[in-house]
Amino acid sequence: IRRSRSVAVVLPSAWTVDALGSGLALARFVGQNGKPAEVICAGFGGAPHLACLPGLENVKPDLCAARHTVLTMPLVGGLHDLKHTEADGMLKIMITPKRGMIEHGAIASAAGEWRHDLIVAIAVRELKEVGPLLADHGRFFEETPVINIDCHPENERYGAINIIDLRASSAAELVNSLIETADAKAIDQEIAT
Repeated sequence: IRRSRSVAVVLPSAWTVDALGSGLALARFVGQNGKPAEVICAGFGGAPHLACLPGLENVKPDLCAARHTVLTMPLVGGLHDLKHTEADGMLKIMITPKRGMIEHGAIASAAGEWRHDLIVAIAVRELKEVGPLLADHGRFFEETPVINIDCHPENERYGAINIIDLRASSAAELVNSLIETADAKAIDQEIAT
């Protein structure tokens, strides 16, 4: 987690309060350490009865913009201006170099890095439990390291790192232990909730 630049905390699509609370606590802890973290649960539409959970409104129902697209072109003398417009599902980018013009054939595009370079799966016994996230973003799950945190005996141990403890009462107990080990002082009121 410390070596990552951005963390995707994924939950089962058939989420539980344990998974949801654990994911929110871990995302807050990661955020306290200056890294972006996103809690993602396929199809999540809110849970008004759990409004007491800090950060609930930030749970994403899908992995948006999983990967950057990189445009590369030569700029003689540097960049003068960069603008964009969006209409009818199309993006138009206007690039003005300081001198000259950019030749059409000199523009290259490529897939960039994944937006998140680490996945933390909480209470996900097998990856198919993340539902449409796996179907829609299979390459992301194949190419990104996974930390698997769970307390169920059915867990398939699919992670690069597996934190599986069958004696734990909940995923929350495991996440709490992880945070306490890393920095016990980080457990503020929101993480505790």
